[in-house]
Amino acid sequence: MTCFLEYPDDFDAYTVVVHDLVHTRDPANGDWSLNAHSYRELRLSHAWVLERFRGAGLRVVHERGGPGGMRTVVLKRAS
Repeated sequence: MTCFLEYPDDFDAYTVVVHDLVHTRDPANGDWSLNAHSYRELRLSHAWVLERFRGAGLRVVHERGGPGGMRTVVLKRAS
């Protein structure tokens, strides 16, 4: 699988175009095929999302940054 992001000029600062290229192999005959898809995704800032969690009555109990900007956040309903 290959995935890449595109930031076209006609899109606003809150969206990105995601392109997925997936190669699959047919186990019956060994032939390969390519499936390509693209779709628009929202780009939300981490601070904005955390503020919405807090506004919904949740609190962060654990947070970790990962590769490629991935973030893991564990939430708990505020008492």
